[in-house]
Amino acid sequence: MFSPARNLSRRGSHSPKRAPSRTAIFNVKLFLKSNGLGRKIAQFRRKETIFSQGDPAKNVIYIQEGGMRLTVVNRTGKEAVVELLGPGDFFGIRNFGGESVYTATATTIVPTTVLFIKKEEMIRVLHAEHEMSDRFIEICWHETVEARMR
Repeated sequence: MFSPARNLSRRGSHSPKRAPSRTAIFNVKLFLKSNGLGRKIAQFRRKETIFSQGDPAKNVIYIQEGGMRLTVVNRTGKEAVVELLGPGDFFGIRNFGGESVYTATATTIVPTTVLFIKKEEMIRVLHAEHEMSDRFIEICWHETVEARMR
């Protein structure tokens, strides 16, 4: 099946006796900017809630444009901003570690475009495409370091 995140390049002999082989090349930028199997682009206005604390965590979300804040509410009802996110950030990644619900509420702070990636599709891509897994690990690493510095 052809995926828009793959470009076909021709390699091999160009002799008339043998057709050139095609090798699919994964394009991370195209994958993160397009709809596809297990992926859906959505747009939100300012101050819209993307998900709430306690909602089922079924997707990893990539911010294409705009920004949002993640907030948590403690047992006494007090709300705290725990993180501000912008273009190029992933969130909802804790569901890879066994979290079945979102642990924060995500609210846009400006008009925002995100890519919802189903957990199963993200796992498939991370296993199959090294360039994507390298980028994802790098982003997760930076988020972990930043969280420890707070």
